[in-house]
Amino acid sequence: MNSALQCISNIPQLTNFFLEDIYKIDLNTVSGLGSRGLFARRFANLIKRMWSEDSTEKAIYPRELTMAICNYAPQFAGYEQHDAHELMMLLLDVLHEDLNRVQQKPYIELKDADGRSDAVSHSSLFHFPTYAIRLPNIKGPCTRPNGDIVCFSSCL
Repeated sequence: MNSALQCISNIPQLTNFFLEDIYKIDLNTVSGLGSRGLFARRFANLIKRMWSEDSTEKAIYPRELTMAICNYAPQFAGYEQHDAHELMMLLLDVLHEDLNRVQQKPYIELKDADGRSDAVSHSSLFHFPTYAIRLPNIKGPCTRPNGDIVCFSSCL
């Protein structure tokens, strides 16, 4: 948790966004997709404690944020080792929802076939994969006489 929080807190734009209370303008307490603003408020408190010039704390334990994370995602409860990437994804996702300006997301129906018949849509599943970009991970014998290898990764 510490590595993820330290990493996120060292993004100047994000840190200033919370230090200067700009996040309060966008705080979304309505959407059920996030934590109704709880993560954002707790994260702001933690950032202020971490970056306060008047702080006498030598070490900061993010108790409030940890409790919010454990209540929202119980897999992070306890003292077990967890993947920092998973925690960072969760934290950024919930912060995104807590600060999302869209209060109620409209339902958007995705077009499955875009007007094509079922037969055409079905056949495209078998033909389109042949047009994929091939990555240079296929190994084989070198056919060049002097053994030079040509790298094609510059096109990616």
